[in-house]
Amino acid sequence: MYVANRVKRDDLRRYRLWLEGKKISQQTVAHILGDARCLFRWAEDSGYIERAPIPSRMLPRIQERPLDRLSEEEVSP
Repeated sequence: MYVANRVKRDDLRRYRLWLEGKKISQQTVAHILGDARCLFRWAEDSGYIERAPIPSRMLPRIQERPLDRLSEEEVSP
């Protein structure tokens, strides 16, 4: 039996809360949880687990920000 079979949705929810308690950005939390989601989906597709334990809305919402652009002074020679 694979260890991944024992991971439940609530485990991943608790992991998200634990990550959010650390001194890291929401973007970093989203990247870590996105990697976990990819890992569990791969394990499901490969037949290692029956179903990926990914809860809905697992990733935090990240506020979109405008793209950084050069100022007129930076563009002019």
